[in-house]
Amino acid sequence: GLSKFIAKNNKFTRFANQNVIVMFYSNQFKPYGISESMIVTDNTFYDNGLTIDMSALHLMSKNTYVMRNKFEQPQGREDYVQCAMELHGSNSLVDGNTFTNIKSWVNAAVNYTEPTVGNLIVVNNMGESYESLVRVWSGESPDESDLENIIVSNNTARFVTSTNITTENYVRAVLNTGNFNKSVRNLNVNNNTVTTADLTDSKQLYFLNLTVQLDWYSDIHSITVNGNTGTNVTGFAVIGRYGDQRVDNCYYRNIQINDNNVYSGGKSAKLRGVYINQLDDPTAVVNSLTVADNTLLGNVEYFIKATGNVYNANIANNSYPTTLSDENAINFVKKNKCRFALSQQRQVSEIIST
Repeated sequence: GLSKFIAKNNKFTRFANQNVIVMFYSNQFKPYGISESMIVTDNTFYDNGLTIDMSALHLMSKNTYVMRNKFEQPQGREDYVQCAMELHGSNSLVDGNTFTNIKSWVNAAVNYTEPTVGNLIVVNNMGESYESLVRVWSGESPDESDLENIIVSNNTARFVTSTNITTENYVRAVLNTGNFNKSVRNLNVNNNTVTTADLTDSKQLYFLNLTVQLDWYSDIHSITVNGNTGTNVTGFAVIGRYGDQRVDNCYYRNIQINDNNVYSGGKSAKLRGVYINQLDDPTAVVNSLTVADNTLLGNVEYFIKATGNVYNANIANNSYPTTLSDENAINFVKKNKCRFALSQQRQVSEIIST
């Protein structure tokens, strides 16, 4: 692969192809080599000029630095950019960029060459998004890499809507998920500030949407959602299956959701804290879940709702409206070894042990 590439202080507009800067060999998933040291700084990417799916950057490279760039689509053309950049290699830093009228900022993907793709850091960026800041896509084949060590931290984002968007994710999120086929570990969503003006019950927004689309084997572990602040955000995290698709052979473990704050901002949309969605197959399990020291204030429908297999849950010192009924505050349809702090005892009478 290419040993070093630098793009600096350029303006790209109305591109001639699907991507502006492309680094891969053979095809995007089975390259002959992985490039090294891709540096993309202080550029402007404005209006792809196309009517097809594209990303400004498509990089099959290690040691990638994308810093202080501007990514923007004009109004009415936002559906033609699926993400600003698609990164298929280890050790990538996305720092200090701005995004305007962009559907998703970063697609974090894998390849067939490295055993593990890891160390993607997305920090200190700001701007607009329709669907996600980072979307994790770990593969469509068991031959692809594992994925690990993704940090999405200290970003400031405003989620927006558009009548020009024809396809959207089921749930909007700071860190969103796609297919999982291999192990995905060490996902961190920390200290981000998020808002939206258009939160509704059918158009939700979370810090983390960790859902599996297909019934492939997945080991997903070591997840932290910590210190984030959201105004007009639905809740902290949704975990489980994507929509109504069946999930089996999926193991979520060691999930920490701590010190987050969500406020309604006067909106009437329901807030939903943590939702574990229909992990009802015996081989689909959440094990070791901690939800502590979070605040959820507004029109709260529930603080935690788990409609699947949850083992070793620790719920402690969270704040939510005292008017919330016991039935809707903390509701585990199935549970094993759940521990509750004294401040949460009031809301545990409805827990059903099966």
